[in-house]
Amino acid sequence: MKKTILVRGVEVEAYRRAKAAAALKGVSIGTAVSQALREWAGAPDAAPTDAEVRADRDFVKRNWAKLEPHKGRTVVVQGGKLRGVFDDLDAATEFSSRFEVALVFTVKGPPVERELEIGAEMAV
Repeated sequence: MKKTILVRGVEVEAYRRAKAAAALKGVSIGTAVSQALREWAGAPDAAPTDAEVRADRDFVKRNWAKLEPHKGRTVVVQGGKLRGVFDDLDAATEFSSRFEVALVFTVKGPPVERELEIGAEMAV
């Protein structure tokens, strides 16, 4: 399904470059924008990321006893494995940047069920 939309705040130069690139590829700007939005939003290729997030969350639930001794420290879980334990969030974040997807958190208490919300503030 297609929809006519108005997008405010688009940089003029970025729009011109995108329109020219679309023309060179023989597609409309609408097609190019739709493709960019799908890629940016991760659809429908989000399945691998979703699987990694689930594996990391499952690791935490299954291995809480192994994580509990690190109370007050920040851990990095990636690929369903504990990848590192750090004294501060900055060091853990720097380490986790080598992975496409990683779970970084400070060990405080047993995990609780929550909605995972990924926002624009995450670096990609």
